[in-house]
Amino acid sequence: MRAIGDFAPLWENSDSTSRSGGGDGGAHRGTKRLRRDSYDENAQVTSSQASSYLPREFVTGARRTDPHYVSGHEPGASLPSASFPHSAADKQRTSTSKRAIEDELASLNPPLYSHPRISSRDNSHNSLQRQHAAVMSTILHVSLQRGDFVRASQAFSTLLRVGSGVNALSIRSGGNWGIGAEILLRRRPQQKPPPRRRHRQDSTSSVDTNADDNDTSLSEPPSEANSILLSNLSAAKEYYESLILQYPFRKTAPHATDARTFYPPLFGLMIYEATLLAQQETPSSSLSTNDDDSSGRAVELRAARAIATRMDDLLASPPYDRFVPLLRLRGMVGLWIADLIEGDADEHDDDDDRPRSGAAERDRARVWFERCRKAGGDVPDDI
Repeated sequence: MRAIGDFAPLWENSDSTSRSGGGDGGAHRGTKRLRRDSYDENAQVTSSQASSYLPREFVTGARRTDPHYVSGHEPGASLPSASFPHSAADKQRTSTSKRAIEDELASLNPPLYSHPRISSRDNSHNSLQRQHAAVMSTILHVSLQRGDFVRASQAFSTLLRVGSGVNALSIRSGGNWGIGAEILLRRRPQQKPPPRRRHRQDSTSSVDTNADDNDTSLSEPPSEANSILLSNLSAAKEYYESLILQYPFRKTAPHATDARTFYPPLFGLMIYEATLLAQQETPSSSLSTNDDDSSGRAVELRAARAIATRMDDLLASPPYDRFVPLLRLRGMVGLWIADLIEGDADEHDDDDDRPRSGAAERDRARVWFERCRKAGGDVPDDI
C-alpha cells in the first residue's frame, strides 16, 4: 500500500490481473474506474439541488424532460395560474384615440394643431371669420358690377389671404382664377383726390365746383374706359404664368384645374397684345400710308411667330401633345400667320417667296387641325 500526500485520496490497486500484467495500462484503467465511481456518488443529489447549481449541459436526459426543468420552475414552489405562460401584463395598456391626440396638440402653447371642434371660443372665432369673408365676397361682386376694379382688387386679395379652411377662397374652384385675371385687365391706376381749398367760399358755389371736379375726374371717354392697357396685359400674363408654375399638371389628378386650364387664356392674351402693338405702330386710317401699314403688319407677324414657336415647344411633349384646345389654337395661329404673310405680299409684288411661305403656313396649320381631330376635337369643315 502506497501513501500519498494528505491532499490526495488513498487508493489501493487490488486487481491482481492489473498487478501481474505489469506496465501502466492497469493503473490507467483503475484511474478511470475511480472517476466513474466519484461521478455516480455526485449524481445522487436531489432534483432540487441539481436544478439549483447544475448547468444545463450536465443534466441527464431523464432530467431534461422534467416539466419543472423545462419551464424553469422550482419543484417546491407553487404552480402558476392556468393562463401561464400567457398571463396578462401588470399594467393595463391605455388606448389613445385620434381625437385625444388632436386635443392634446391643440392645447399646447403655441398650438401645434387646430381643428374646428377644439373649443367654443375657436368656434366663435371661425364664425366671425366666416362673416368677414361673406362681407368681402359681397364687396367683390358689387364692385365688379359697378366697374370699380380697384376696390374689387382689394377685396379679392383679402379673400386670397384668408388661408386654407372653410372660409378660404379657392382660386381654382368656381372660375375664381378668371375673376382675378379680369380685375388685372380692367384695373386703372388710382386717381389722386382734388386738393382742399384754403378759403371758404359760398356753399352753393362750392357744391357746384366740387360736383364739376368730380364729374371731370371720373368721366372718361367710352373708348378709353373699355380699352385695356398694355401694362395690364403684362400683369395678367404674369398672373397666368404664376398659376402655371403653382399648379402644374399631375397625372394622378387628370380632371383638376391645372396648367392645362391656364395655357389657352395665356396665349389668348399674347395674341391680343400682338394686335395692340400692331395698332400702335399703325396710325389712324386718314393719315396712314402703305409704309405705316407694312410696319404694323411686320410687328404683328414677328409677335405671331414668337407665339407659334412657344406653342410648338409646349405641344412637343405630353400631356399637351393631345390637348385639344391648344392644338386647335395652334392651327388658328398658323392661319393668322399665313394671312399676315399673304397680306404683306400683296403690297410687295416683287417678292415671289411670300406667297409660297403663306401656303406653307396654311399646310402646316392643316396638320395641326388634323391632330386636333385625331385627339377628339371639333374643327370647322371650311378650314
